Amino acid sequence: MCLRSNSQSYVTLDEPYLITADHGDAYPRGILLSKHTKAGEKNTYFTSQKSAQTITALQLGGAPPSNITDASVGGLEALDTSYLVFGNSVDQTTQPYDRCYCGHRRLQ
Repeated sequence: MCLRSNSQSYVTLDEPYLITADHGDAYPRGILLSKHTKAGEKNTYFTSQKSAQTITALQLGGAPPSNITDASVGGLEALDTSYLVFGNSVDQTTQPYDRCYCGHRRLQ
C-alpha cells in the first residue's frame, strides 16, 4: 500500500491471494498493484508493503508534496490469467504539476 494514499484503494480476492490497487501521491507516486499472501488458515493476509509482490501500474508525474496527480483509480478485477485496473489519467509525461490540469482526460 502507498504511504500517502488518495483513498482510492480497491481490493479483490484471487485465492489464495488478496489483490489491491492503490493510488498514491507520494512514496511512491503512482498506481500500485499488489499481491498479498495468506497469513494462515483463516482469511487473514499479510498486507505490509514488504510482504507483498508489488508493481507500479502507472508512474505519476510531479513530485511530493503535491497532491495533484491528474489520475484516478476506478476499479480492480481479477481475471483468469491477469488483473485489470480501471482508471483514467492525463498524459503523465507532458503536464506541468504546479497547477491543476483542466484539459481532457484520456483513458489509459
